[in-house]
Amino acid sequence: MTEEILVVDDSRANLLAIEAALGGHAGSLTFAQSGEEALRFLLERDFAVILLDVRMPGMGGIETARLIRERGRSRHTPIIFVTSYGQNDVEVRDAYALGAVDFLGKPLVPEVLRAKVGVFVELHRRTREVQEHKLRLIEMEHAQHVAAALKEADQRKDEFLALLGHELRNPLVPIRMGLELLARKQALVGTDETVVRTRHAMERQVKHLGRLVDDLLDVSRISAGKMELRKAPIDLRDVLEQAIATCRPIIAERGQRLQVSLPPQRVPIAGDADRLIQVFANLVRNATQYSDGGTEIRVTVRHVGDRAEVSVADDGRGIKPELLAHVFEKFVQERSGGGGLGLGLMLVKRLTEIHGGEVFARSEGVGRGSEFLVQLPALSANDPSSDELLPVVAPGTNPLDPKRAPRLRLAIVEDNADIRETMGELLEICGHEVEFAADGAAGIELIRRMRPDAALIDIGLPKLDGYQVAESIRSAADLPKLRLIAMTGFGQADDKRRALEAGFDGYIVKPPDLDVLMDALLPSSEE
Repeated sequence: MTEEILVVDDSRANLLAIEAALGGHAGSLTFAQSGEEALRFLLERDFAVILLDVRMPGMGGIETARLIRERGRSRHTPIIFVTSYGQNDVEVRDAYALGAVDFLGKPLVPEVLRAKVGVFVELHRRTREVQEHKLRLIEMEHAQHVAAALKEADQRKDEFLALLGHELRNPLVPIRMGLELLARKQALVGTDETVVRTRHAMERQVKHLGRLVDDLLDVSRISAGKMELRKAPIDLRDVLEQAIATCRPIIAERGQRLQVSLPPQRVPIAGDADRLIQVFANLVRNATQYSDGGTEIRVTVRHVGDRAEVSVADDGRGIKPELLAHVFEKFVQERSGGGGLGLGLMLVKRLTEIHGGEVFARSEGVGRGSEFLVQLPALSANDPSSDELLPVVAPGTNPLDPKRAPRLRLAIVEDNADIRETMGELLEICGHEVEFAADGAAGIELIRRMRPDAALIDIGLPKLDGYQVAESIRSAADLPKLRLIAMTGFGQADDKRRALEAGFDGYIVKPPDLDVLMDALLPSSEE
């Protein structure tokens, strides 16, 4: 930025002489031929120095300087008085009283003029640079404070989501266990159609609420960088089949048609089967929610170069063009009436990306349907791992019928009375012997006395938490080996790691399905 110099003189010839002397040697020159014109310039701009003729018609130089000093913007601007007359003592006194820094007589000596003006131009330049540097430092400090505040707010939000998910899981446990209990009772004594219909509706809504809670916790994990993948070589077709199986009941309920097109040959990829099932189940549910009864949903798998591509298309409500670029953002509901929290598509995008893939949304507008494309890296035929693909089992699938499981003696250590009672009664109906404790210390005493086959222990217990209970039991030399299963509303990787380090054999997140619960309680064939 060039420093500006204001030259004030009523004589056009004097202005030209000063321009000839300073042009190209100092800053940018601005000319005024009266005090009034100079004051107008000073209202709008800052100058490094003012060259001011003392004797001008109308408003003289001394009066002009006095008005310059009365204005805050120009109060400290250096003034060099220029005069072609002898300097009397009164003028000199008044000039210096107004902050004059020098007097120059006419005719001006160019070298002297350039030297004196150059000092103030350089001083102004350096002052401006210091001020700009200070401003940058202030802005940087402000930006750092803002960034820190945003980071803290984001962290608090993630912590809140995790806590919210945990607090919602506890009341879901007795509801889910209670519905399972009603189903078992119904099998024994029978009931009328109204009760059956009501229970089925409640089960659907509890599953829906459970998915919402899972979404909240998954968002928290991803935001915190704690989402762990268990990648293995798998067949993408198997993933799609499991994802679609979880959605078939709601598709049938809504009277929609499902068309699935899978290639006859394997589609090998490296991925976390559970998370990819979540991705495609979310997309199919999304298509179902935004499509009317009788419409068609199409799922297609194909190879596109070195990638495997999955298309989930519907003939539903479509997406507005202005929302199309935002459908994968957090808490965005791209179309009204779909339910949920606006997290499903965001999770689809993030889970796809951490698998090294991409996801795209297409729609020709409202009422024209939509299509979501997921592209994932495919394993090449030359990759040795593509020869041995692992089987894909849907999350929570346990082929063992709980009614046929061996009778177990079980201890439940849980401070929530509703969870204790519903879970205990359900396990008793399944043929197991169950006893309870409501806190950690009582849990240790119960296990010492009962010597059960397995114990379900809540992590968030009063007095002694679940980790301490497990550590105490594992350190007791007089207790035989028993299976310890941790129960918690949290599901972070750190929680699981800490549970295993404390001595737990398994870890289940509330609210568990009965088959998941039994799978955890029964030792595997390898144990």
